[in-house]
Amino acid sequence: DQASDQASDQAKRLILVLDKEMSRQDLMQALDLKHNPTFRENYLHPVLNGEWIEMTIAERPNDPNQKYRLTPKGKALQQQLKKMIQ
Repeated sequence: DQASDQASDQAKRLILVLDKEMSRQDLMQALDLKHNPTFRENYLHPVLNGEWIEMTIAERPNDPNQKYRLTPKGKALQQQLKKMIQ
């Protein structure tokens, strides 16, 4: 499928672990990542730009209470990826 082909392996990993609304720290912990710049560049920005996830406080991207959630497009891709794993 085209949507899953366009997502990098890192993006797919993030989409698979994203459960409900999660903070950046929660996501990094779920992915077992420690380096913030790498996480932002390789994981967070690609999925935000691909519109698979969205910020809960979009008007304030640097808000300390910022969380991320799947968009309908992201939920569809997550379901596809889960089926491929089974």
